Amino acid sequence: MQAQSASPTTAHFAPIPIAIAFNPATDAATYRPPDREQSDLPFSDDTRAIIGRDQRVPVLNRSFPWSAIGRIDWAVDGEEIGQCTGTLIGPDLVLTNSHCLAPEEANYQPIIPRGTEQNGRIQIRFKPSLIEGVSTRTATVIDYDYGWKSASPSNSPNMADDWALLKLDQRLGDIYGYLGWRILDFTQPNVMSQLDNQLRLAGYSGEFPTEQYRQFGAENETAGVHVGCSIQEVGQGIQLHNCDSMGGASGSALIALFDDGNYYIVGLHRGSVSSDEPNHFPPAYREVCQVRRDENRQYVAAPACRNVSVEVSQWATQAAAMRDSQ
Repeated sequence: MQAQSASPTTAHFAPIPIAIAFNPATDAATYRPPDREQSDLPFSDDTRAIIGRDQRVPVLNRSFPWSAIGRIDWAVDGEEIGQCTGTLIGPDLVLTNSHCLAPEEANYQPIIPRGTEQNGRIQIRFKPSLIEGVSTRTATVIDYDYGWKSASPSNSPNMADDWALLKLDQRLGDIYGYLGWRILDFTQPNVMSQLDNQLRLAGYSGEFPTEQYRQFGAENETAGVHVGCSIQEVGQGIQLHNCDSMGGASGSALIALFDDGNYYIVGLHRGSVSSDEPNHFPPAYREVCQVRRDENRQYVAAPACRNVSVEVSQWATQAAAMRDSQ
């Protein structure tokens, strides 16, 4: 590991704006509240970061766009039993994964039946800009849509449908801001290359903060962000990317700065696929990686893996409809 001073650390986190035009027919606008500054840095300018093999650093900044990212908790009788990551994409709308709302252990059915979202024993809550376990607001999910509606134990879900949209009981986006999205045509020249090393993925991983950042809270209490990662392949509604993440970061958005000065979502992280047979993967994916595999939720090494995200086109139409509804 190498400790870096404030100046090179700041330079490391400076993105190159992506010069792709906004398409009002398919894309959605970003909103930053007038009283909330925007910052490219996930920490204040005078904070130092230790950059090691794990390239995540803590998100310690409540400026936009970091303010729009939060932790999703589901609780039974008030006791929290699990977490995912979500991103505000509307005044009262959060983007995350289907498997956070309708997990395999629930036979891919929503863990909160409709009509019981606020008063039932099971609740899903969203805590924006959670740092060291502290968020200034908490909202409750009151409605939802999700891609795994047709999934069941006999009908395996599709990775490309692993998206969910959560409607909140409060307009937190008016306070924290919310991100728009871009549907990019990856068949066009230079689209992939413009995104290269320009992506950011921030999520509440189950083993982050790691030991070197433990002063910033217990696991899941502060988000970790990988700045400078890339989408590597696209097809069949999914993207393959190299952004560092672990369990708990499910539902994290891949975001990038565009040349209109705004951050937009360009993908939705949903997990990874791994193999003990490196030859099953192209050479670019044969780095040793840590994955959560065994039934005790321990992290073990795999000789090859791919991180997977859902393309924006898979959920953008539904998101636009829910964002516009009042």
